Amino acid sequence: MIRLVRAELRKAARPLVGAIALGLVLAAATFAWQQQALANQEVGFVNSSLSTPEGIAASAGQPQIPTCDQLGLPPGPQCDQVIARAREAYQAQRDAMTHQADAYRAAVHTAAVQQNPLGAGQMAAWMFASILGAIAVFLLAAGQFGGEWTGGTIATVLTQDSRRWRLLAAKLISLLVLAEGLLLLTWAVLAALAFLFQSQYSMPASNQVSAAEAVAVAGPLLARSLLVTAAFCVLGVLAAVITRNALGTLLLALGGLIIWMALVLIHPLVYVSVGYWVSGWMGFTNDGFSSGQLWSGVPSGVSQPTELLGLVGLVAVVLVGVVVSTIRFQRLDIAA
Repeated sequence: MIRLVRAELRKAARPLVGAIALGLVLAAATFAWQQQALANQEVGFVNSSLSTPEGIAASAGQPQIPTCDQLGLPPGPQCDQVIARAREAYQAQRDAMTHQADAYRAAVHTAAVQQNPLGAGQMAAWMFASILGAIAVFLLAAGQFGGEWTGGTIATVLTQDSRRWRLLAAKLISLLVLAEGLLLLTWAVLAALAFLFQSQYSMPASNQVSAAEAVAVAGPLLARSLLVTAAFCVLGVLAAVITRNALGTLLLALGGLIIWMALVLIHPLVYVSVGYWVSGWMGFTNDGFSSGQLWSGVPSGVSQPTELLGLVGLVAVVLVGVVVSTIRFQRLDIAA
């Protein structure tokens, strides 16, 4: 098995992998720079009294609740309903201002974590657990596995070890290793950029994070992204054994994922959407904290997914995908 994995990894020395790495690095740098620039605009507000509950109350002013006389209505249910709606509107305004202040505060904290080289891994984790990571994995699967049918080399590979399940396992393991290697590369580039961000967008001392806090934020995200990446690898291999060509692997895997992800927009099907599961497992939100996630998010009116639901859904994707891929690969006429 180790020999097969090594053989698969040696195939990675090709222009395709270099192009994927370059694209990921550029995308990560762009997202990180945008994140820092936007957070820098909100630092002053976050550190001012305007972001406190008292400041928000002062900004909202006193509630302008009309009386029945001002409304020209006699006392009674109709007047009470109008007054109640006015109170609800005022409270909704206060809640929106509080939510916005919390969002700015979280964005500044996220940017501060990103300025620590150890915490820079948070954005790498977000990207690889998102559609960009999926595209990278599917491109690798198309080149590493789907391309062997296009080039007619799969039969030659099987002559070295006729046990197909071993070859399929080696494909999956090597694909996951390559993906994690790209994640580490992206993290390294973001870590180097962290020093540039420190000088360009210096955070006040009250917003800076320690190395321990940076690790506490980025570490769990990097660990969680491993499961999402494994699911992408399984889907890429499954697409390869179904289509048996490089282009078909990419189109089926990416198209299928986008359609599956889009189920989050259909209320009865939202709970079986892969986007819903990933959002729950990774803690993605609709507030823009998770820069680079590029998921469709959770529509309003739908409860936020739980970590447990995300874990169960993604583990099911991996297990079912491995079983179906193995059965399909065992039954294929390789000579065809």
